[in-house]
Amino acid sequence: EEFSNKHGVSFCAYGAIAEKKAVCMGVALAYKLLLDKYRVECTVATGDYDGIPHMINVVEADGKRAYVDITKGFVDEGLPMVRYDVFMMGEQKVRKYFAPQEEFGCADEKANYFFKNGLQFQDGYALRRYLNSFSYERTDGKVRFYYTGKGLDDRALGKLAGDILPRRCGTEFDYVGCIVEHGVGNAMIKKHEE
Repeated sequence: EEFSNKHGVSFCAYGAIAEKKAVCMGVALAYKLLLDKYRVECTVATGDYDGIPHMINVVEADGKRAYVDITKGFVDEGLPMVRYDVFMMGEQKVRKYFAPQEEFGCADEKANYFFKNGLQFQDGYALRRYLNSFSYERTDGKVRFYYTGKGLDDRALGKLAGDILPRRCGTEFDYVGCIVEHGVGNAMIKKHEE
């Protein structure tokens, strides 16, 4: 209570849960509270996000640790979608933008959404082939990928998606757009409204 009086409820779990207003610290603490309730091993990790103080969670599942960044997982302002790339991340992914103050040894690269769904690509050719073969009729309109190679930066990945996906839409679908950050692409297609 003393902390929330000094810094505001947005820095506490209460702010995220009751007030629906929180910064990364409040969100991470609320997520830990929720997982504690269900007896899932969880802690908070403080560090820097591109030089700005940031807080995320470390979760243990099946004996392996992985990072979860709920704050970045919220609906993206650029596209109306939840980001799946920030759940169950290993060191390789999280180190692209987050520098933790403590070492947690999170090495589980196989628990994340992209690995489990075969959406990690190490070369541009494989990613291009995936985008070109994408079938919008069997999806919810969201296109996601994680490029782990070194040949294409975020700008080039966004251009690649922007070149291919609108052509794939045909007349039934509209291309909303694509946001790429740290090799992760989140794009959206919507049904064409006449």
